[in-house]
Amino acid sequence: MTTLAQRADLPSSQPSRVAVWFVKFFLILLPFASAWASTITIAGLPPVRLLVVVLVLAALAARPRVEIVSQVLIAVGMFWIAMGLFLMRDAESLKEILGVLVGLLTMISVTLVGHGLSWIILMSRAWLGGVIIAILPGLFEIATGKHMPNYRLGASAYVRRTATDIASFMVNPNLFAYFITAGMVALIVGWQLEKGWLKWTYFIVALLVAPVTWFTGSRLCMAACLVLLAWMCVRSRVLTMIAAIGVCVGTIFVIAAGMIPQLIDAYNTFIVNLNSNSGQTRLHLYQNAGWLFVNTKGVGIGPGRYTVEVTAAPWRTYGAIDPHNGFTEIFVGYGLLVGVVLVALALAALIAAIRRAGGHPGYTETILLQAVGVSLLLCPVLAMANSSYLKAPAVWCQMATIALWCQYLLRTSLSPRRSVKYHVDDRRLPRRRRVLARAISADQK
Repeated sequence: MTTLAQRADLPSSQPSRVAVWFVKFFLILLPFASAWASTITIAGLPPVRLLVVVLVLAALAARPRVEIVSQVLIAVGMFWIAMGLFLMRDAESLKEILGVLVGLLTMISVTLVGHGLSWIILMSRAWLGGVIIAILPGLFEIATGKHMPNYRLGASAYVRRTATDIASFMVNPNLFAYFITAGMVALIVGWQLEKGWLKWTYFIVALLVAPVTWFTGSRLCMAACLVLLAWMCVRSRVLTMIAAIGVCVGTIFVIAAGMIPQLIDAYNTFIVNLNSNSGQTRLHLYQNAGWLFVNTKGVGIGPGRYTVEVTAAPWRTYGAIDPHNGFTEIFVGYGLLVGVVLVALALAALIAAIRRAGGHPGYTETILLQAVGVSLLLCPVLAMANSSYLKAPAVWCQMATIALWCQYLLRTSLSPRRSVKYHVDDRRLPRRRRVLARAISADQK
């Protein structure tokens, strides 16, 4: 009679190499396919939806191990989809639910097979390829002032002709900014984990993200990029020195050139823009979301219903009907219960990452803990960057990447040892006492 441990070593329980190879191949295509989703459809569906279906089938064929992250995602996903179906009112609701289901399957399929550092590296390289492909048309727009043929499809001819913000091939400038900003986190991870020419490729592309984002006109994504640049400085002393010197030189130049009045005017213009139709529209959309939430007593208006219900809300939105806030889509569309569960899950992951970071983790673990923490802290900001959050495949690709990092961090081999009574940090002791300290610590374990 075989034990569970012996069964785990049987050939039938080992992952299928062919299936794993297919999963890796499809995973490499995932970021680019997420960006490409708004460009073209195949049989009426974005290519990334079809890719996820194949990815799930390949992941299941690989005889995956269903570990804690996958289990949590499956449980939360089932509850989320069940609430969506309960609140579903029309075909548009069903369409959004299917989009959420595909997004959750993306996260689950990645965590079913991604159990080692090689998967972290692979995901970083996939993001590197996707960001490079997305940025190149953006650089062309900056250099020539010419947009892609699908630029701002659905907008008026006047807007398409006069708008100067760039969107690459992703139609919407805000969506393009979101994609490359989310990818920047994975690029920083790759920069810290890779070696040789790839390491510097990550570094250069990551530094390119901020100036390219500036030309998209997305202020929220630009703010997120500044946080990520600060993180890069924390990870590199040389970069910190260069940034400090640049700030000092820039300050001296601004003072010497008499540019302070111009900076004050730019700041005043920024404040005026917040009170413009664009700023007021965002504010009114959020106020209407609060009104709809209270009006349904927190139950939810149903998936995909915001664009319909907002027209009857009290605050004027100047023709804008998209929520422009991921929290709005979840709390107002799916109700308080789903919103609280998702926020609690994100907070639990963030708190766990902060606590683990204070326990002297290893180099790779430190990078991934910081990546998870920074990503979750920036989520509330990025959730307001695009017109729709749940409908953007780039969001689910980002969440799948975070889930993959969490999967690696929860490996048993990385779990910190806990002594029963005392914890001896022998790095703070004199060298002559370290042997005794280690012996005492060993006796406690």
